[in-house]
Amino acid sequence: MTDKKQLRKELITKRKKMTDEEFSKKSLRICNRLLNNSQYLKSKVIYCYYSVNKEVDLLPFIKQALEDGKIIAFPKVKGQNMDFFEVKSLEELEPGYFNIPEPPETTPAPKGDLIIVPGVAFSKKGERLGYGGGFYDRFLEHHKIYTIGVAYDFQIMNSLPTEEHDRKLNEIISN
Repeated sequence: MTDKKQLRKELITKRKKMTDEEFSKKSLRICNRLLNNSQYLKSKVIYCYYSVNKEVDLLPFIKQALEDGKIIAFPKVKGQNMDFFEVKSLEELEPGYFNIPEPPETTPAPKGDLIIVPGVAFSKKGERLGYGGGFYDRFLEHHKIYTIGVAYDFQIMNSLPTEEHDRKLNEIISN
């Protein structure tokens, strides 16, 4: 099995090579699956991420969730950790860690019911390969919340190299 670093490189390259049309279509399919997911339907507070570098684009999902009256929160990186803050509008986001849009620290998010997790690769067993910073693993270690990873089909593997600190996800949704 390839090591984490090599697998990250290969899959990020493959993701970036998707056409804009392919990226939009696949992301929209995933967003629609999220919107029809039973966990989403019963959740009031949803932690999301802002898509960069052709990660699954959650903007259609986020806009609908706000219209559905859900509380939406985004992560803000603070040192080695991240906390989630509520936003009422995407215009509140501003460039943060690695220039990724982040919320202002004005409204700490209530306890979340659901967190949508980005990643480079996922396994059918719920394993996740992130970018190597460990932010989501550290967050999930201290917060009991239902986790859904979102990915393109080519990001789903039979198994992944994992370490003791890696947190498994409850569910993976792909196109």
